[in-house]
Amino acid sequence: MTIPSYSSSITRTSARYQGAQQTLNRLELVERELQCHLTAVVQEERLIESWIERIGTEHATAESTATIQGRRETLLKKAKEYPQQAANEEKAAAIKVKWAQIKAFKGLPPNLDLARQQLKTARAAQMDLIQTRERLLGRMAESVV
Repeated sequence: MTIPSYSSSITRTSARYQGAQQTLNRLELVERELQCHLTAVVQEERLIESWIERIGTEHATAESTATIQGRRETLLKKAKEYPQQAANEEKAAAIKVKWAQIKAFKGLPPNLDLARQQLKTARAAQMDLIQTRERLLGRMAESVV
């Protein structure tokens, strides 16, 4: 063999080697991508199996449509009653205030004029007691000094 034939043979072998190397690199890249995809698919399969298992247990213990509908209706009724309850609580508070006002006038006669007269008399007596208290406090203060 001659040198040019060796040279062309080496060039062809080198080109084949380069091609084989590129193909090998591409195959390695494809293999990595397939491994990643396989890992993702396995994970999704496990997730789907857990969902199937969970749905199966929930379905076995699931309530009938009628009971679910009944619960829904009762919840809706309660939701409608809630604003009424708030209004009832406000009315109850107003009634308590009115009862307190009635208790303040307990013992007064039902006659309005007579009640006013007794109220004036009670206020006058209260003012006399306040003045007496003030005089006593004033005397106590004088004796201390």
